[in-house]
Amino acid sequence: MVLHGGFLEKFIGDAVMAVFGFERAFGDDAERAMAAAIELRSSGRSEPQLSGLGLRFGLSTGEVVASRDPSAADFLVTGDAVNTAARLQQEADPWQILAGDRTVRAAGAGFELGPPRDVPAKGKSVPIRAQEVISQRRRDGRLRPTRLPLIGREDELDQLRSATHRAFKDSRPAALITVIAPAGVGKTRLLEEFLEHMLPTISPGARSAVAS
Repeated sequence: MVLHGGFLEKFIGDAVMAVFGFERAFGDDAERAMAAAIELRSSGRSEPQLSGLGLRFGLSTGEVVASRDPSAADFLVTGDAVNTAARLQQEADPWQILAGDRTVRAAGAGFELGPPRDVPAKGKSVPIRAQEVISQRRRDGRLRPTRLPLIGREDELDQLRSATHRAFKDSRPAALITVIAPAGVGKTRLLEEFLEHMLPTISPGARSAVAS
């Protein structure tokens, strides 16, 4: 799990909770969580002391409230994503990994998934849309699907381009731009598209500074 960028957040009864994307976000945290769950399942099945337990996994992506208790070393992470992951874990069959719809959409095409299903969840007015994570497809490098054209983000790209051109024209910082959006909607994809088309248009010296 640690090798995939996650950390053990807490023990809840006989359950273990791990967090990805906090306190450092990598941009592909949903993929990392899926890969870690598959690895843990494989390790558990091959471990004699765990093979008879029938471990279950639930994955959910969303906004959480996170803080550090001054009197403890553990992070305290709460929110609907935590509750949803717990409900999915409870409804999973032994050795099954269930991922919520938002996690599936954020993870891309790097995994073999089961068909969508509605999972009843205590405390929720509607079932949770989820899919079983079966396996990880063979890949080279990062967990990234084939890149598709970026659609519907021209306004955002224009703002980034305009601020960059102004900064290099005036030889000084023109603006501080913060990209804020829910997980999985394409913040990293937007910046990748911007850098891919912007870097060739600026001088080599400035290009190295931007790339770094």
